[in-house]
Amino acid sequence: MEEINQAVQEGNVQKCIELLQMIPPERPTVILIHGKANSGKSYTAKRIQKELKSKEFSASKLAQNVQDALKPVCGYEPVTVAFADLLKAHLFATDKIQVSDLTAPDKTAAYREILISTADTALAHYGAGYFAKALQAQIMLWFACNEKHVFIVPDLRTKCQLEIMEQSGCDLIKITINAKERVIVNRLLETDFDTERAGRLAAHISETDLDDWLDTRELAESHGFIFVENDFDAQELQDLPSSG
Repeated sequence: MEEINQAVQEGNVQKCIELLQMIPPERPTVILIHGKANSGKSYTAKRIQKELKSKEFSASKLAQNVQDALKPVCGYEPVTVAFADLLKAHLFATDKIQVSDLTAPDKTAAYREILISTADTALAHYGAGYFAKALQAQIMLWFACNEKHVFIVPDLRTKCQLEIMEQSGCDLIKITINAKERVIVNRLLETDFDTERAGRLAAHISETDLDDWLDTRELAESHGFIFVENDFDAQELQDLPSSG
């Protein structure tokens, strides 16, 4: 505080800003990323993680409205966590999947089927909010014990997950990714998807209740989401004007 007061007396605005940014926040910031399958959620998460470590977005490939939302946490090193983390840990601990499944950039059809069936069983037994509450606990433990302040969640899929995170006491930055049809088709050709599901995704058919809820820019922004349209031919997020 003494350094801040001195900077104020000197009229050094830039130093004041830098010192204020060093004060740890009182609660974690969670960046929630939603999007239909193969829309680029993981890519977006990796891009955000890389760029947040710097103190400015001087050469950013993130959309402008995303940059604006992230500025308050710029300079913090984020941790990427996921609603599916507990599920994957359980499957690995019970020898249902291998390390190679955990680290593969794309899920095979067989791996995806195991995830879905096991998740359905767990949710039926423990309730719809089971994995979201587990993630909330994981974030609060990281925040309290490891002094991590910013978390990226690249697999927001349902309204239940969103509602629990909105009630968690965390500061939220909510992003929804919309990829062009040809981008999804190209990505599907590179992965092991079953034909029926590939057809549904290429046609942009929704797979969860949140997909329809955030299907257009108007709907997304009315629910407090940043809507980003992506063209991944160049493997980057296209720069969009800030909303509103």
